[in-house]
Amino acid sequence: MNRPDLAKSLRQDPRACDPLALCKALGIDKGSIRQPRGRTILCPAHGEKSPSCSVRIAPDDTIAARCFSCGWSADALGLIGKVLGLDFKGALEWLADYVAI
Repeated sequence: MNRPDLAKSLRQDPRACDPLALCKALGIDKGSIRQPRGRTILCPAHGEKSPSCSVRIAPDDTIAARCFSCGWSADALGLIGKVLGLDFKGALEWLADYVAI
């Protein structure tokens, strides 16, 4: 399986599509606010005191993140990379380990 196929498969895994579980696994759930399809968290792209970044289930049933303050946006892999300081390959490996648990 090539990397784009692996990335797509991992992003669509049911464990990777639960906003609260993914936020908890990344340690970014503290102080988060519940929303209908996810959580609002402190943005990992900039420092802030009030949550402004939505981590939610997107229309394609994967994770989407978007900060309404700075405009940063990402899918699950981008969120993982930003929070943990990983490149694409590192985020892909982290997600593979996470869904295998």
